[in-house]
Amino acid sequence: FDEQVQIKSDIPIKKLTVYDITGKMLTQLNNLGANYQWNTPELNTGVYLIQIQLENGTILNKKLCKRD
Repeated sequence: FDEQVQIKSDIPIKKLTVYDITGKMLTQLNNLGANYQWNTPELNTGVYLIQIQLENGTILNKKLCKRD
């Protein structure tokens, strides 16, 4: 991804947590609805781990790579 990440879900997103590759938490966003567009200019190029918690309790873990 470059400057934006689009997150879509059939179930509303309760919490989105972003970690760097070392596991340090960088940001946490709450109550985002089912569709969310996240602007990421503050993130440097690199690999990030995203944890998405849905309203029904499901937790999804994703790995994202930010490019120049």
